[in-house]
Amino acid sequence: MAANRSWQSTLAVVGAVAGVVGAVAAVAVFFLPTADGRESSRAATTSSVSPAGAGSEGGGGPAGGATPSVTPSVPADVRALAELAPSTGVGSVRVDGGDLVVPCPGNQSYDRYREVRFDLVAPYRRLESGVGVSGPGDPDATAAVQVFVQRRQDRSDRVVEVGRSVVHRGDAGRLAVPLDDAAAVVLRVTCAATTQSVRLAGPKLSR
Repeated sequence: MAANRSWQSTLAVVGAVAGVVGAVAAVAVFFLPTADGRESSRAATTSSVSPAGAGSEGGGGPAGGATPSVTPSVPADVRALAELAPSTGVGSVRVDGGDLVVPCPGNQSYDRYREVRFDLVAPYRRLESGVGVSGPGDPDATAAVQVFVQRRQDRSDRVVEVGRSVVHRGDAGRLAVPLDDAAAVVLRVTCAATTQSVRLAGPKLSR
């Protein structure tokens, strides 16, 4: 009888040890990483659940990880001259995109130059523009753009020249003149060849 009790006790101990080993093995299978560094399939399934609201307003970005496009803004202190309506000389200029195109005058006694005036409601201190000439005619013939301003304290009929650019056909001239807080800016175009046109490329006012 004593031998039977001893054998039964031994079997009980072996069974208990086997149960503990099995439990430890199950825990190891659940938590330990697999050979490729990932958790077991059950653990990976559990960890792949995203928190509610991911990708929404609190997710830090648009759904799908797309980066929102950013449209560059034009500085508030810069104004394209082509956006302003001339106060005089409307028939002497046309807008081509952001450029101003002025046909050369006919060089008659009544048509010596073409002039366009822009009244400036807001104060601007500088005018910049590219200058070019196109059209048939003598390639050595010159064309000029003169810039005049009417100062705020002066009479409306008094203008002062502040800059000019003289170019040949095919030249890339440049205007960069101070306006000194002018009330108006006047552009005057003169040409040696009557068949050409003067282009002010991207003229802009800046404060």
